[in-house]
Order: sequence, then structure tokens, then C-alpha cells
Amino acid sequence: MKIAMIGLGAVALADALALGRHHEVVLTGPVPDLVDDINAGRYRLTDPCLAGYLAAHQISVRATLDTRAALENAQMVFVSAPLSLDPETNFLRTVELESRIELAAQLLPHVPIAIRSAVPIGFTQSQRTRLNGAKLVYAPEFSRIGNALWDILNPSFLIVGDRGNLGQSVARVLASAALVTDIPVRQMDPSETEALRHLSVLYEDAQVAYFKQDHGVPRIEQTPISAADLPRQECITVLADRIRGGGLNKVGFYLPSMSSSDTPGMIHLQTALRAVGVSTQVHIGGADGLDHFKNTCDVVVAQSVSSDLTDIRAKVVTRDHYAAI
Repeated sequence: MKIAMIGLGAVALADALALGRHHEVVLTGPVPDLVDDINAGRYRLTDPCLAGYLAAHQISVRATLDTRAALENAQMVFVSAPLSLDPETNFLRTVELESRIELAAQLLPHVPIAIRSAVPIGFTQSQRTRLNGAKLVYAPEFSRIGNALWDILNPSFLIVGDRGNLGQSVARVLASAALVTDIPVRQMDPSETEALRHLSVLYEDAQVAYFKQDHGVPRIEQTPISAADLPRQECITVLADRIRGGGLNKVGFYLPSMSSSDTPGMIHLQTALRAVGVSTQVHIGGADGLDHFKNTCDVVVAQSVSSDLTDIRAKVVTRDHYAAI
């Protein structure tokens, strides 16, 4: 089966590599450097299992800047576009994602289109209505940052936002990406599936919405903020207030790549910190400027741990429960 993968981020790439054992996968996106790297066999994933997986399996994965060429004769489409936040409205910008879905639906009206991005509740159904019954399915991923490939290869469950044959066909393809068998599959309504994806994020936020007191780093909260009690934006606002109360002047954000710099939570927290007088600094991958970043920030927030941060582990805050630095 030919699968078109619209998107070049970590989730799209992990999906492509996992599916590439059994399918012909073509990724597409407007970033020439990433396209060139994929076609040269250089995959920008930090997954520790990547090298072993590539050594053990033959895969069919390539990339192109031409979205129409990627979609030609595809039998299934995956859409995985990062969403940014509109700072004025605090709503997710979905225009780019909608345009990608619309193009796929126009060129391939009878082909399943699986949405892998974290979309607002009601998005899939609204797009089905707007595009006159396009075969859209919301198929959320629950992978960890830095371990997306391993998690897609070893899922403990699969959830698809369609209760009929369309959902079954998408679930079968997702299951073919896995190295494990007998994966539980839950078919749900689209909005129910979208809500579940957001609840999973809120649950994790509730677990990690505090800074630990360790080796002289001030404790910002006495108790964790529960996302079940406060909307996510309120959690971030309260967290920003307590960071200021903890005496921190500069908070650093360490990001592994440019694609992770515009996540809604990242934008929300930076905006909230600046609003209470706390300066922020962002470092996106690489060694250039890294030492200055580490030395000048009072605390560093990282989506996932990295060897770059080993020497300042006492002031690193991360939501990655599975790794240690």
C-alpha cells in the first residue's frame, strides 16, 4: 500500500519509519533540508531505538516537496502538522492543517485520511461537514517526546475516531506499524476521541505542573496544580505567578528542534511568564550559544532530557518521566 504522510515532524517521521516495513511511505512538507535528509537516510529523531531498528529492518520511506506527487495513487493519507497558538485569541491555528486535509480530500475523495495532530474538540466532524463527507478519521498518537518511534512500534492500545469500517481500516494500518500483536483497539466517535487526547495531556500536566526543589532550586509550588480542577490556561497562569514568587528571574526553554518551538503549552507559559515580569530564553538544539543559555538561566524547562543538560541537571525541569539525566 502507498501511504502519503503530510508532515515532516517527529510523529510523522516515526509513523513513516514504522509503516515503511510493510508499505511504501512518501512524506511531504515545505522544508527542503528535512526532505533531503530523509532521502539520504538521515532521520532527525532522538529515539534511542532508531539505529537498532534501521539495522534490523528494510524500510521504504522517501520524501518530496511536491505534495500532489506524494498524494498521487496513495491508498491512505496521514496528516501530522504541528499547530501553533494565536496569541490574541488563545485558540489553535488550524488553517494550515485544514488546507492540507482539503487538498488530500479533493485529490483522493475515496481514500481514508487519518489526522494525527492534536486538534480542537469537534474539529474532525466540522471538517467532515465542510468537505462533504470526506473520509476523515481522528487517530491520535500517545507517544513520548524522544521515544515516538518506540511507542508507535510498541503500542499498548490503539484508538480511532470512527465506529465503522473506515475506523477499522485505519486501525489495521496502524497495527501493521507495530512490532507487537494483539493490540487492543477502541473505536469511538470523533469528538470523543479528540476529548480523550486532550484529557491525556491534561492528566500528564497535572502530574508535572510543579517545579521540584532540588540542589538549591526553589520549590515553586507547595502542591501540584490539578488540571481536573483548573483549565489548562489557568494552570499555566498560576504556575507563572509562583515561578515569580520563587525568586526566579530568567526561565530557559530547551527545545530539541524548531518544530517543537510553537506548541500551545510552550507559547502559553512563555507569555504568562513575561506578563509577570520573568524573562525567558529559548535554545533550539545545537551547541551554538548553549553554554551561555545554561549559565544565564535560573531554571531550564525541557520537553525531554538530553545529554546537553547533564551538567545542569539540578535546575532542569522536564515532563519526561522515563529518562534520567
